[in-house]
Amino acid sequence: MRKLTTLGLFLVAASLAAPLAAKADNDQLQCTNADQSAWMSEKAITDSLLALGYAEVRKIKVSDGGCYEAYVIASSGDKKELFLDPITGNVVGED
Repeated sequence: MRKLTTLGLFLVAASLAAPLAAKADNDQLQCTNADQSAWMSEKAITDSLLALGYAEVRKIKVSDGGCYEAYVIASSGDKKELFLDPITGNVVGED
């Protein structure tokens, strides 16, 4: 019985820590070292995200790792934080 309780506590702790681990991973993303003159414009990133089906792009900023960090509203109404490669516009992470 004690092993079952210990396993249950471990599974609960792991499930609570998983979102924190995902956020920490995105905080460490390194997208590019390229000069910002080579990056897509924020307008181009916004247009790309809208074309992908996001309902609204609220804010775009540059993260410490040379990524664009975009705060968007999905078509479902969910708020999302996306990390994008500023050269290609590809989504490389999500919180």
